[in-house]
Amino acid sequence: GAYVKLLLKYACFGYLRDQENLFYGAGLRKIHCGNNLSFYHPYFCNTFPEMEEISLSLSASKKLSGYSFLQCGIRCCVIPKGMEEIEEYCFYQSSKLVNVIFPNTITKIGQRAFGDCVSLRTITLPPINIIDAACFIGCSNLEVVTVPNTVRTVYSDAFRDCVSLRVVDFSQHNEVPTLAAYEGFSNTPLVKILVPD
Repeated sequence: GAYVKLLLKYACFGYLRDQENLFYGAGLRKIHCGNNLSFYHPYFCNTFPEMEEISLSLSASKKLSGYSFLQCGIRCCVIPKGMEEIEEYCFYQSSKLVNVIFPNTITKIGQRAFGDCVSLRTITLPPINIIDAACFIGCSNLEVVTVPNTVRTVYSDAFRDCVSLRVVDFSQHNEVPTLAAYEGFSNTPLVKILVPD
């Protein structure tokens, strides 16, 4: 289908959701979100199954709701500066997602937020305090993760079944974070862990 750009400025509705499925099946590939959003509605991406690129704007809630991009076809997502939280399952099973660019304002990423995003190859995490349980579980093509010095704990199953993960970079830290519970890196072929000097 044609490469289509839709400008969404939901000043009246205040959230991003095609409630009446007006655009379902329209073949929209690119969406630019306006500046009047209160929040991103869970499951909104289900309305746009062919979407490949989305330009997000800062919502009043300053977070991306859980399940918003569940099984979405987007390949790249630039999260706007000022956003503070990515809730659980936000990008879960978005199998075409190759690149995510985080602003330094993100302080929390929920459980399984990027689980089974099988096309992700590298991740440079924002200044979060924890890497939550199963946050990147099953990202089978993830090769390199750079962990900021704000991270204090890596929870269970955080990178489980990341079968291509070879490098985890903790070199920005004064000390390696606590590996909580179990199996944070199980079933990974880790070759190199970069630690502080």
